Amino acid sequence: MTDESNQNEFYLAIGRFVAEFSRLEALLKWMIEDGIKLDDKYSGVVVTHDFAMLCTIAENVLSRDMDEAKTAQFVAVIRKCRELNDHRVRVVHGLWTIGRRKGSLVHRSRQKLESRSYWQNAGELAAQADATAKLWFDLADFWNPPKSK
Repeated sequence: MTDESNQNEFYLAIGRFVAEFSRLEALLKWMIEDGIKLDDKYSGVVVTHDFAMLCTIAENVLSRDMDEAKTAQFVAVIRKCRELNDHRVRVVHGLWTIGRRKGSLVHRSRQKLESRSYWQNAGELAAQADATAKLWFDLADFWNPPKSK
């Protein structure tokens, strides 16, 4: 594999992950807006919340009308969303070093003030992008969007 090919694989994986995460975040916002019957003219208010807060809102608001079993399933999906957000924070706030034959991400935790390396090969992050796409479908299974008029 050439250095340029390796670099392109990393950049592609980073882009795919970020794009898949943004789709997941948009779905979560739409579900909340629909769940609370928010008028479209106020949807900008929901857009301002960070992803972790959206997860909290979704868990507290959207599960209210679910039975116990479905609530447990929904909470498990939201937990995966929260874990995924930890990866997103690393991807977008870490220091990427992509070069000769390898690459890696170094992220310093704000809680522990310790640095740690992640994703020494692009395939690991590409797999995370795939998992993010799957999580979108898992979350969408809990949504019954309004029918078009």
